[in-house]
Amino acid sequence: MLSERNIMYLYAKKQRKKITNEELGSAVGLSAGTISRFFNFRLKITEENEIKIKQYIENKPFERC
Repeated sequence: MLSERNIMYLYAKKQRKKITNEELGSAVGLSAGTISRFFNFRLKITEENEIKIKQYIENKPFERC
């Protein structure tokens, strides 16, 4: 399980890469609401889903303006 600090780091990286909750949810098979609750520490998800979220955020390139 990811620590609170790691979740905050992933959230910041998600914001910098302009990844929406809808995009992330579609990519990993979760709803946008579930993604939101996860990043707001209101919901715990499986380790498997945490890994999917982390891999998606880490591997998605930054968007160019």
